[in-house]
Amino acid sequence: MAVLKAYLDESGKDDDPGTPVVGVGGLVGSVEAWGSFEDNWQRQLDRWQIPYLHMKEIMDGGQGPFARFREDRDLMWQMLRDFVMAISSSELFRASHIVVKDHLKQFNAENKLCLNCYSLALYGCILEFSLHNIGEEIEIIVDKFDKSTQFIQMAKSYCQTDNYYKSELYWVRQATITPIGKDKSYKDVLPIQAADFVTWELRRSTNGILDFITKIKTGDDPQEWRRQEMQWSIEKHGRWPVERPSLFAIGANAPVENMIWDKRAMGIAHRARGGLW
Repeated sequence: MAVLKAYLDESGKDDDPGTPVVGVGGLVGSVEAWGSFEDNWQRQLDRWQIPYLHMKEIMDGGQGPFARFREDRDLMWQMLRDFVMAISSSELFRASHIVVKDHLKQFNAENKLCLNCYSLALYGCILEFSLHNIGEEIEIIVDKFDKSTQFIQMAKSYCQTDNYYKSELYWVRQATITPIGKDKSYKDVLPIQAADFVTWELRRSTNGILDFITKIKTGDDPQEWRRQEMQWSIEKHGRWPVERPSLFAIGANAPVENMIWDKRAMGIAHRARGGLW
């Protein structure tokens, strides 16, 4: 039996030209940590009298059980902050990896590869979990989406061909990485709701800095990238960071290891892996 358990969700559509980035993200921890988290999450669902949390339904006009938030955005932000606190009070590690679709298309063409954006983001999250929990085996459960089983296998292959982090990813070969059961959905699985929340927020945040990523960002030093983004944000918006209230709450109270796979990040990983995927 796995010592740790992770739940992951995807956000964004690979085949939608109006979706420039897609992501995968989620949380990992012990069975005990998940039990405590689920108790806290259910308390918030009960408090706000909603059957589940799903960001698309909340943000796309307040659909279904979220209709009352449509005209009261302050109430909506208050509700989302409460769910942030349910995440931050847990002992769960959080990670999200976002892929810029056009950059991956260019990277694939230039390097004669066919990497998949969901699989790349999932591989990144698995690596984050491994680096944070060195030596631990992890059972990973992913929300169902189109071709999810195929993309999971591709992500496992990216892990198995990664000789740079070979020792950290050795466990993946025998790891259990599966979609949630056929009779389940995000409406039933509380950890998937949290994964959806985290990934939705980070994907939307990345949309807001695409101009920086595609036009301003230079070099190969992540610390320099952060300085460049700060300067760009101050010049463009007059402040940094520029975040929606719920994402700002996540950053302040429940920080996430967030990675954006643009062409520069892909190139760094490609060289580290010796061009092998």
